[in-house]
Amino acid sequence: MSNVSFVLFSYNEEKRISFAIRNLIKYGDVFVMDGGSTDKTKEIAENLGAHFFLRPQNNKPQVETQENFDFIKSKIKTDWIYWGYVDNLAPKGLLDKMIELSNQNIYKLVLIPIHTYLWGNTKNFVHEGYSPMLFHKDFVDFKNNQIHGMGKFIGSNDQLLKLPNKKQYALCHFSTYDIHKFVLGHLKYAEEEALGKYKNGQKFSVVRMILAMLRYLW
Repeated sequence: MSNVSFVLFSYNEEKRISFAIRNLIKYGDVFVMDGGSTDKTKEIAENLGAHFFLRPQNNKPQVETQENFDFIKSKIKTDWIYWGYVDNLAPKGLLDKMIELSNQNIYKLVLIPIHTYLWGNTKNFVHEGYSPMLFHKDFVDFKNNQIHGMGKFIGSNDQLLKLPNKKQYALCHFSTYDIHKFVLGHLKYAEEEALGKYKNGQKFSVVRMILAMLRYLW
């Protein structure tokens, strides 16, 4: 029995939303948290059986805030949340593992391996990493969350599980399927991230800028 609610964040994703919903909906309820799409995202999502909601408005539109988190918790009926995006697809091994973990009482947050591919093709592998995208709703705090952040885990180290970095457990992250959308999105996120850091007292640094450019190019 599934004790996981699958939350997907979207904005004008009519080209990809169906793949993400079909990937998850047999394993639990899917909730689409939308940023105000003007395309057919809502129609497609609801036709596939997902619950569609507009994200609560706040002064940090690119950040997953505590207001967003509280709104989600008011809608779901499960203890566990998969915090995902429409450009990720989960293999069966990972989905089965999520259901298994949602019905145990030892771990409260799970670090999931992510394998990133370009142009929607698994032949174009570029990067691998981890993200805490599966967690118990009472053990994560999104207060003071920053852009690209996944909240703060408020449990203990022995309640955290890191899955093996194997394909059977790894999310497939399909990045950069559209150059125009990628560039606009990158600029939008970069501006929001810079503004957030400035408000937190981090001043401009030429050295950090050069290092960031080198890291991005690499």
